[in-house]
Amino acid sequence: MTKLVVSSLVGVSTLGGAIVGGYYFMQPNNIKDALQAESIIILDTESNQEQWEKLAEKHTGQTVTVKLDKDIQIATIASIGDISSKTPENITKLKDHCKELLKKPAKGSDYETNKEAAKNWCTLESPMLKEEATPKPVVAQSLRQALSTEGFEALNTDSGADDVTWGKLIDKHLETGSSTITKINIPNLKTNDPSNNRVNNIEALKQACKTMLDKTTDYESDKEIAKNWCNKNTKIVS
Repeated sequence: MTKLVVSSLVGVSTLGGAIVGGYYFMQPNNIKDALQAESIIILDTESNQEQWEKLAEKHTGQTVTVKLDKDIQIATIASIGDISSKTPENITKLKDHCKELLKKPAKGSDYETNKEAAKNWCTLESPMLKEEATPKPVVAQSLRQALSTEGFEALNTDSGADDVTWGKLIDKHLETGSSTITKINIPNLKTNDPSNNRVNNIEALKQACKTMLDKTTDYESDKEIAKNWCNKNTKIVS
């Protein structure tokens, strides 16, 4: 008899649920129920602060969609506007909207739209929370930056603050005779009549150092040269 009763109930709808195959399934009353039935986790309005802030930051209100990687577009919520500044008031505005959205009935012409909005802006399953961070472009390190970790401090090339040291260095560079110190290449160096060309030669050395220190590739062999000829702490002059 029991078997007959159960079999006869298969597929029969009941108030708030249905019996299918002898098992009783509750029909969702609202969007929150519908999402939880799909094992989607609703954001807690008393916690999950990091997630709420990230979602609010995405909601600029300047466009009707938020564009993510892989051409995914998420519709914004027109009634909220720009809440991207992540102030407590803006976070509360998003939370309050989610509370109302989750209470909406699991039926009607707007059901699917409201359900999708709730999933996007009120749950841990939001694509905006799962979006992979866009990798920052790798910025090539200059020789100047590479040497900064070795106690290197570049001589000033934009003013006359270090001209005494520059003068000593240009004199050293113009010295004749053998030396174990590799000289920096100075394209515009004037070796004839160095006394009258001293100012020009100092400027030429400054430019040579600036060019070398700004290099971002192939500068390993230039490190020792820069330490000797472009460095406030140079040891080749006193």
